Amino acid sequence: MSADIPVRLSPSAILFGTLMLWIGAGWFCYRNVIADLVHQWQVNPSSSHGPIVVPIAFWLQWLRRSSRPPVSKPWRGGFGLLLTAHLLLWMGAHFYVPAVERWSVLLWLASLVGVLCGRRVLVWALPGIGFLAFMIPIPFQLESLANQWLQWASAWCSCLLLGLTSTVAVTDGYTLRMATGRVGITTDCSGLRMTIAIAAVGYILTFLRQQQTHSERYERGSRQAVAVRLGMMAVLVIPAAILANAMRITVMAWVMNQFQVESYTTWAHDLG
Repeated sequence: MSADIPVRLSPSAILFGTLMLWIGAGWFCYRNVIADLVHQWQVNPSSSHGPIVVPIAFWLQWLRRSSRPPVSKPWRGGFGLLLTAHLLLWMGAHFYVPAVERWSVLLWLASLVGVLCGRRVLVWALPGIGFLAFMIPIPFQLESLANQWLQWASAWCSCLLLGLTSTVAVTDGYTLRMATGRVGITTDCSGLRMTIAIAAVGYILTFLRQQQTHSERYERGSRQAVAVRLGMMAVLVIPAAILANAMRITVMAWVMNQFQVESYTTWAHDLG
């Protein structure tokens, strides 16, 4: 009689099986949140960029693959992140706060990487996980406040720029009044989507600069440099977006004031 030989699974097979089980459980828990995100991408103009965020996040991590540290033992703090993510998911569903449910997705992903691959791999993966924040819609109240402030700032800057072209204009709330007519800055023209786009590009460039050599690792000094660059990017992105939007509005208002032809004004609006 031949003795039965025990079957031993390789660490890679165990890791893959655990990953599939974790993803399956996450899909079951977050199926309604994912459906809500897809719906927001379809109906909310400010979130229409959502579908391309995930591929870009994978692309960002792929470009940085040479700096990925080896997989290590599970990070115990990942279980705390997992518990926090599911607590936020329950609170958001119980008190009907969709924003809390959506943001808990990022904590869940971080816990997945930390537990299965270790703390160092989680630190390496943080840029990609952080970029996924751009796929989450801004809460309605915050979006309304941001639109109102950007509308006012764009109107004020456009008035100053028109003055540089010897065009007399005054602001009336979110409206530019000129001798030949007026230009209203609506919510769609507030520049919020432009602000998000500039922030996303700045975020990507910040981490691409860190990808230098194959042997480079994220040491403490490197992480501090990234934090400084992200802080500078956050400070500069809003003025840059306001100026870019104001220049677009200024060109349209100048064309309308100079030519007073609706087709020209429409062309300038569409071009901007």
